[in-house]
Amino acid sequence: MSEFKTEICQDLNHKSNEEQLSCMNYHISDGRRKLFGKNKNLTHSTNKCENIDCKDINCVFAHNELEILYHPLKYKTEACKSMTHIKVRIFKQNNLPLTQFPQSLMEAYMVCPFFHDEITD
Repeated sequence: MSEFKTEICQDLNHKSNEEQLSCMNYHISDGRRKLFGKNKNLTHSTNKCENIDCKDINCVFAHNELEILYHPLKYKTEACKSMTHIKVRIFKQNNLPLTQFPQSLMEAYMVCPFFHDEITD
């Protein structure tokens, strides 16, 4: 996931929000994440930049929610609260067919920044 949403998507068929959310690449510049430095050194903070118009490529702060959610220090550290994702997890744990779930939902489940091992309220 270190390269998730760091490159622009070249697939012109990704038109729906679901397709764009589950795509490994970004579709609009606001959805782009910074790529970490070589050897996966942390090069930016999980704190949001206070300058909303910041265009400094060397700024150490996060500039969108994706940079915070998919930061190595945050990724998969909180339980997912999506009821749909909880249903998918229950189906998977009980070896029930996942065919009732659309492919785009399954892809979104796979890239969800939250963990799915525990049932959440």
